[in-house]
Amino acid sequence: MTQIIAAKLKGSAIEAFWAGTSFRLTATVFQPSYACFAVCFGRKPTILVALVFFTAGAVVAALADDFVILLLGRTLQGMGGGGISILTEIIVTDLVPLRVRGVWFGFIGGAVAIGTSIGPVVGGALADNVSWV
Repeated sequence: MTQIIAAKLKGSAIEAFWAGTSFRLTATVFQPSYACFAVCFGRKPTILVALVFFTAGAVVAALADDFVILLLGRTLQGMGGGGISILTEIIVTDLVPLRVRGVWFGFIGGAVAIGTSIGPVVGGALADNVSWV
């Protein structure tokens, strides 16, 4: 898949590598900040900001015609994705009693695992077989 991205955007394999890494790196860096913002401003406004960053990043990445724009979009997605992941855990911790919290974290982890496994396969199939024209 990274070869397809690199070929379409006329870039190298290392640039395609950074498209995935930029998301994970910024998500990791921004998680502690979102946790602090959730305490200061509340859970709902903070997760809405995270969703806006994630959505804006997805739009920028989808419309990218070179790697600089793609990396910018993936970085914005990472800023939002870090907030979504940490705030999901914080909200579950707030709402779910301790005795069943592990079950809920298991459901969330299962959903993430399924999405991470199936998403690239579906995306690759769509990229190969579906056209905008």
